[in-house]
Amino acid sequence: MVKTASTAADNGGVSLGQGQIGQARFATPKGAVAFLALVVGILLVLASAVAVRGPTHAGSVATGASPAGAGSRRGTRSGGSGGSGGSGGSGLGATGLAGGASGQPASGPNGIDGSVTGGQPATTAAPGGATTSTNPPAGGLGGGPTTTTKLAVPPTLPPVTTSYPTTPPAPICDNRALLSGPVAPPAGSVRVDPADNLNDITQAHPAGTTFWLAPGTFRLGTGQYGQVIPKDNDVYLGAPGAILDGGGLNQYAFTQHARAVTIRFLTVQHFVSPRDQGVVNHDSGVAWVIQNNTFQNNKGASVMVGPNDLVSYNCLRNNGQYGFNAFEANGDANVTLDHNEIVGNNTDNWETQVDGCGCTGGGKFWNVAGAAVTNNWVHNNHGPGLWADTNNAGFDIEGNYIADNDGMGIIYEISYNARIANNTLLRNAIVQGHAAKPGDTFPIPAIYISESGGDARVFGGRYSTLMITGNYLKDNWGGVTLWENADRFCGSPANTSATFCTLGGSASFTTCVSGTITQAPYLSDCRWKTKNVTVSNNDFLVNLAAIGCTTQGTCAQQAVLSQVGTSPSWSPYMGDKVQQAITFGQNNHFSGNRYHGSWRFTGFETGRTLALGAWQAAPFDQDAGSALQAT
Repeated sequence: MVKTASTAADNGGVSLGQGQIGQARFATPKGAVAFLALVVGILLVLASAVAVRGPTHAGSVATGASPAGAGSRRGTRSGGSGGSGGSGGSGLGATGLAGGASGQPASGPNGIDGSVTGGQPATTAAPGGATTSTNPPAGGLGGGPTTTTKLAVPPTLPPVTTSYPTTPPAPICDNRALLSGPVAPPAGSVRVDPADNLNDITQAHPAGTTFWLAPGTFRLGTGQYGQVIPKDNDVYLGAPGAILDGGGLNQYAFTQHARAVTIRFLTVQHFVSPRDQGVVNHDSGVAWVIQNNTFQNNKGASVMVGPNDLVSYNCLRNNGQYGFNAFEANGDANVTLDHNEIVGNNTDNWETQVDGCGCTGGGKFWNVAGAAVTNNWVHNNHGPGLWADTNNAGFDIEGNYIADNDGMGIIYEISYNARIANNTLLRNAIVQGHAAKPGDTFPIPAIYISESGGDARVFGGRYSTLMITGNYLKDNWGGVTLWENADRFCGSPANTSATFCTLGGSASFTTCVSGTITQAPYLSDCRWKTKNVTVSNNDFLVNLAAIGCTTQGTCAQQAVLSQVGTSPSWSPYMGDKVQQAITFGQNNHFSGNRYHGSWRFTGFETGRTLALGAWQAAPFDQDAGSALQAT
């Protein structure tokens, strides 16, 4: 067995030094999940009054915008990544996001291949909100004790499931049992009626007030910047039928930087947030609890997810860009998205408005350190389902039911250390697969790993590998693709995440340049690498007729590959260096998988399509212990 570089389970990964790359040449031709009871009420300690802030004005709420890029996701897959709002370099073929599903579950019997018609999901306890601490007044200012918000500990991951879900775990939309709030004002709360201005009422009360919104439709005036500015520990509860409606005029619903705000049982609709910004929690506030809401028919993202936020049991439906957008300008961390239904988003079809923007789908994560993405039903979105893009780390993506999205089900791009386990993926990327240009043989998958892998130096070594295990994938356009763009690295023009460099090593914008990038440790550290990836114990089923694939080799593929490095002129990764590294030297392994149907396997480069036997033999040595049943 000939390999070109040593296995890279260590911190530094594979070095791309002379003599280690380019030596090998080919001898082959070119789950039911149990959870804790849902928190019925959220305990928040009322804080003493703080200074009232007035409503913001034009231009003062732009801090919630996520970065955007303009790289191309087509052609030779040499584009970069543009951020939560726009990623250009995921290395895809033509995305083909026009048209697609209607935003409703696919018809079919209850169970693994169809939608659910009844029943309610098991409930899950919220992993802590925020507490308060009372301290003596500082500086002798008088006025009694001051109350400061203290963040709760980071959310703990939910219990590891033992199997993938056979029915959607989160049928939330239009589920009155889960979305209906209290019919009368809770004790100690402030009643707000539809004729009232919710922000005026908020500003007239101290921090830590609970507001009960009576049935009816609430407006925030006719101005572009009409919005609600909560205070620390404020709670907003909607009665059945309480609707906050932007009327196609207001850009944002809840904004600014209050901590530990709770929003429950509201319908928020018809706000017109700009692209890459969000309607609820526009500024990615810390430790917000957002539960049992319907956010629908808004522009931009319906909700921003900030550090220590919990977003659970919500219906995120038919929004213009994303159902959710997890981004905070100083770095997001410890977010939890659990038991949400994320459906029909990207109604504005941004790929046709901004060619190759990569700014579409069910939801996007950008620069998030630690996330639990569990038990969500992500379906019929006009683009990818879940997309983690740029320096994310420590993700648990588990127990989700991801179906009928026009694009790939899961994308993990220039990021680190994840567990993608026990998910069900059905009929994803079929629209994208059919839209591929003639002759484009890039293996469009259901799960796409792009310049991402395990690195024990990042995020405390949590998940120091990238594990894809225990998933059930049926009738998607493809299976799992492990890709690394040879021209994309810190400081490269191909990386449109222009303000970001790699994590965990010694790389920087001053070292990943001509003259120093060829030196150790920069030669290795300047690259985002697809390394230490394990794809094991998954079920892959495909029926070519069911997905409408008539040409074997363009669909139903598993893959580990790169392309020939060509730019920039000072790149030390020219030629087949990265192709050799990802295929043979970076500890990427398929094993113990079960294949049903006409699967093929691609190694090293596009067009090098193999049968299972050649994939398992030297020099690839993939899928040990795996079996293929051609049914």
